[in-house]
Amino acid sequence: MEKIVLKVGGSLITKKGAIDFPTNMMSISRYADEYIRLDVLNRIASEIKKARQEKEFALILINGAGPFGHFLVDAWLKNKKGMILETIHDSVKLLNKRIVDCFAAQGLDLVAIDPFNVCYFTSYGFDISNMWAYVMKVLDDKKIPILYGDIVPAIGVKGRLSVYEVISGDDIAAELAKAWRADKIIMATDVDGVFNKNPEINKRAKLIKKIKSGSRIKYVMNAVDITGGLKKKVEKLKIAASHGVNSQIINGLVKGNVKKALLDDETIGTLIVG
Repeated sequence: MEKIVLKVGGSLITKKGAIDFPTNMMSISRYADEYIRLDVLNRIASEIKKARQEKEFALILINGAGPFGHFLVDAWLKNKKGMILETIHDSVKLLNKRIVDCFAAQGLDLVAIDPFNVCYFTSYGFDISNMWAYVMKVLDDKKIPILYGDIVPAIGVKGRLSVYEVISGDDIAAELAKAWRADKIIMATDVDGVFNKNPEINKRAKLIKKIKSGSRIKYVMNAVDITGGLKKKVEKLKIAASHGVNSQIINGLVKGNVKKALLDDETIGTLIVG
């Protein structure tokens, strides 16, 4: 059975470009739906369901955080206040709960796995062994595990100013895909892929259809977020490709693209291969 890791980016499922965001959980809970693209979530859930009706595959799902994480992480990095840390975790967990409920309404049985409780940051990087055990249990039960970017405890790392570290959805996607020996990673974003020039300002910009893991390219980014933007995303995917897990960056705002990618259509987006 084909094994697929699907990451739906925060720029796709939330209004990531919002110029403000609440900084306390009471307000975040009250106004959350104003920052979530429920129509996009419903469509993606429908496309996953239809793809599963046409082909059998195992799926790990990961969602980005958008403003539910990035605004608060930025505030934490500037102020290092413990209260903000708690709010970060509660905020991204709330977004994930909205996604689980949305997908359940489409008949998809998702089981949320909380990175804060099952992952650690060490002097050797992220320890996902506990996370992986929970993911495997959900997969064995024929359900879909869903994880998300979060803060996780830092253990045994000397000289740090904080006892927490941010693990992004991209980090989780790459690490789980390598552990699972997935057939591919699909990154659903709000752009058509990686371009050689900025397509927003240059009409001659061309989509890069394929990137090899050992190649060097000049990155063009519409925006840079707290977890590194497109450049860091591609570099993580190149490492995964060097371990045998190829990737595909697609525009999830285009109707049908998620389903096409799940059904192995490689004519869309940018492929990252080993």
